[in-house]
Amino acid sequence: MEFRILGPLEVLEGGRPIDVGAPKQRSVLARLLISANTVVSTDRILEDLWPEGPPKGGPRSLHVHVARLRRALEVPGRDASIVTRAPGYVLEVDRDAVDAMKFERLWRDARANLETNPRHAAATLRRALGLWRGPALADFTYDPFAETEIRRLDEIHFAAVEDLIEAELALGNHAEVVARLEQLITEHPLRERLWGQLMVALYQGGRQAEALRAFQAARSSVVEAVGAEPSQELQDLEERILLHDTTLLAPETAPGVTPDLPLRLSSFVGRWKDQATVRRLLDEHRLVTVTGVGGVGKTSFAIETAREAAADYADGVWLVPLDGLELARLVPDEIARILGRRVVGRQGAIETLREFLVARQTLLILDNCEHLIGGVATTVNELLRACPELHILATSRERLGVDGEVVHALPPLTVPPAAAIDIEELRVSAAVQLFVDRASSSRSGFTLDDDNRAFIAHICRSVAGIPLAIELAAARLLSMSLKELAGHMDDQLGILTDGQRTALPRHRTLRETMDWSYSLLAEGDQALLRRMCVFRGEFSLDDAVAVCGDGNAPESGVLDGISRLVTASLVLAEGRNDVTKYRTLEPVRQYGVEQRRKAGEDHAVRFRHATWYAAKAGTVSERSEAGRLDRVLEIGRSHREDFREALRWSLETDESTLSLVLASRLAPFWSAAGSTAEGYAWLEAALSSSPKAASAERFSALSYDIQLGIAANEPVGPRLDELDRLASTLPGNHPQARAAYLRGVYAWSRGDLAAAVDLLEESCRLSERGDGRPSRSRVLLTECLIRIGRLEDAERLLEELDAWNQQQGRSRDYWLVENLGMIAYVRGDLADAERFLEEATMGFGSLRSRMGQMEAMSYMAWITIDLGKERRTRLLAEQALTIAREDGEVMIEANCLWLLARLALRRGDTLEARSLLRECVHVGRRRDERIVLVLALHVCADLVYTEGDADRALRLFGAADRHLRAIPHILPPSVTEGYDRALADLRETLGGAGLEAARNEGSAMTLDDALDLALGPVGVLDQQS
Repeated sequence: MEFRILGPLEVLEGGRPIDVGAPKQRSVLARLLISANTVVSTDRILEDLWPEGPPKGGPRSLHVHVARLRRALEVPGRDASIVTRAPGYVLEVDRDAVDAMKFERLWRDARANLETNPRHAAATLRRALGLWRGPALADFTYDPFAETEIRRLDEIHFAAVEDLIEAELALGNHAEVVARLEQLITEHPLRERLWGQLMVALYQGGRQAEALRAFQAARSSVVEAVGAEPSQELQDLEERILLHDTTLLAPETAPGVTPDLPLRLSSFVGRWKDQATVRRLLDEHRLVTVTGVGGVGKTSFAIETAREAAADYADGVWLVPLDGLELARLVPDEIARILGRRVVGRQGAIETLREFLVARQTLLILDNCEHLIGGVATTVNELLRACPELHILATSRERLGVDGEVVHALPPLTVPPAAAIDIEELRVSAAVQLFVDRASSSRSGFTLDDDNRAFIAHICRSVAGIPLAIELAAARLLSMSLKELAGHMDDQLGILTDGQRTALPRHRTLRETMDWSYSLLAEGDQALLRRMCVFRGEFSLDDAVAVCGDGNAPESGVLDGISRLVTASLVLAEGRNDVTKYRTLEPVRQYGVEQRRKAGEDHAVRFRHATWYAAKAGTVSERSEAGRLDRVLEIGRSHREDFREALRWSLETDESTLSLVLASRLAPFWSAAGSTAEGYAWLEAALSSSPKAASAERFSALSYDIQLGIAANEPVGPRLDELDRLASTLPGNHPQARAAYLRGVYAWSRGDLAAAVDLLEESCRLSERGDGRPSRSRVLLTECLIRIGRLEDAERLLEELDAWNQQQGRSRDYWLVENLGMIAYVRGDLADAERFLEEATMGFGSLRSRMGQMEAMSYMAWITIDLGKERRTRLLAEQALTIAREDGEVMIEANCLWLLARLALRRGDTLEARSLLRECVHVGRRRDERIVLVLALHVCADLVYTEGDADRALRLFGAADRHLRAIPHILPPSVTEGYDRALADLRETLGGAGLEAARNEGSAMTLDDALDLALGPVGVLDQQS
């Protein structure tokens, strides 16, 4: 974040202005910026901003302005914040984030080097003066609080201008400064330093007489204005000129020729952070190499970064393209040619360059070095050792390997997060910005909007943010629709082919870019790369050895190969938790797949990949059995894309048994992660492709298929029958226990709690018959027992299971904790209930278990609404609702809508309550969630009563009461909170007979009729909801 006061006040984030609010808020910010990193008392701010006296409630008004400023400055990763600190406020900010503070730092640095290194001083002063956009604090010129700071900054600004002229004179640039000095003297005739500099400039240019006349003009101005002679220093300077003092002459310097960097014909997008980093690296080091995968934009980046840094190099910036050079030994000759240096006689190009650059403050851009690494490295090493003021910015797909080299790996442009659909989230993505900018060239008037945002986000993610691929994709809009283009992203090499005719051949198509990088690899590294492209996600060294090795290559050989591919920017490496993870960008991956098929090794590599990940999937199943939900989720999430790839391949080939093993082993992960629909789809496909698999393997897959199918509301009846048949053919108690458990789950999902309890108790008996180990079926069994009021039995089962888990050293079972919370809730012990549900919510959150977290949050919201914590309830219900909608969890979605409707009714917002209830009923009818629908009916009755329709309210209360008693659930009294209050009021309004008649009429209504009476028709696909 940048704060600018050297001109009108501006705040920028990522190069884009931030609106900091109304004029008074801007004044508060300006006042805090003037004293940045220093506490300013509340009294001082009030006095400064309201000099005629603060308004009534001044401190409170100031607090409001500060609070709004904080919100305006709230940006993730920001480097500035307004902190309340007695006796007032302080703006804590990095010093270089405020242009005035950065200006002063640069000015003081330049002053310190003015005599010893005028070249550096001049470059630094140009940077400092370049920060000024107009008069300091231009929009506060007439505000008393800014007057002193404006005067101080103006004075420093003028001193910096004079210091720059001083440095230019020391460098012999007298001709360039004379006209500037004459203009400044006209504006400031009493600045004696300017007069002295003009005298020296004229003298250095051989104009002694004019220099002496300048002294007389200075004397006349001073005498006329103040009635005194000029300073002794200016008089001494006149005498030195009269005596032809040669020390006033600057040392001779050979003028350099600095060609302009090529002008951009299109915008440069999204690299401001990388540019700032490389600018800093160039300040601190003399050799910076920008590396990155082909097409990532290294050349454009280097040119634009150098353009910004040009003022730092008094003798210019030179671009040396090396792409057309084929012989490494000719690198020095090419640099000499670009610099306009002629190699004469026996003197070599290196010696010629040394002589030319030895005293120059120059930046060389050596572009596209990867195919000439040896020659470039030798040349760079010799030049840097001989030329102390030379800086080099190189671009290459791999580092040069020279002492003192600092590497900046240029990443692809930022792409929208996987779940991002909000248009504002997309606007901040640099990849999206570039695509929209280039697409507007292909299609006039093209913009990002709600209709195209999903396609644009998909394209930018698919090409992994690589600028060349983005530009090629945008160019395709001349001949394809955006939807068609998005649909072809799995064939990037075939479709991203329409590059600029003026571009280098290897930058005209994505394939040619990849061909160039691939051709620079040794044969062994080419083989390793194409095999590594089988991985869809991140992978480790062990993964690469197992899948990509040839069976004979040691681990060290694979590691060496990976290291070379990382160096060549074809594989990305990231250290995390003491383990290095590798990955390839999608365009590189698609190229590797193509090369692997050409080499005839696709089947062998993908078989090794699938069998390796089947073994990894086995650890998911093992961790699930051990109660390690954290490890189940960690393994599943880390390798999700490769598990999917292994499943796809095994289903496409004749490896159907492998697909069955993979799908069943991964089921615990899909269940824990809330991805039940995906898991069910894979299991269904695997079961269909392998009808003749071994009974044990089919039984395992079938049982998980049913479990996930129930959660996804799929018809699993026929699968249950097949499971029972298979269970009867298999040895031991486990198959029968598992079949009984799933029958119990199915009964529970249908609302038949009595049957569910019988079946789950049978499952526990069978499962625990051998070693007495408590069955995991107890968790669901206790939930059923809680709902039918058998709290003591439920608590006993949970305590036994919890004790056994602790004895075995197993991790905490948060489903168990959640049920303990619900027992406390039904008993009316809200404090214990909140404590248990808080633990469960935090535990599931630490595991990133979406299913567990949203369920625990929704239950905790039941508790907090009874505790009167309405703000907490709303927050919990909204968070759970968001996850439920994303994961398709209808029961929890409807439950959260019901809670939010109760909150709306409590605060008297009947319109909001009605809207939420309609949506709740609409969602609940999707899966016939009868419990939620009955609860919703109770709130509907309270809503109608609140709206004043007594007769209709009574009928609805009668219906709600009857349907609630028909459900075998124990629910807390607060669920029917409006019922008793309404009955007491209505008894007086309608009388006893009228009351009973209305209630009886309501109790005869069906649930759907009652809901329609309350809300009007609300179908499963109700258009009004």
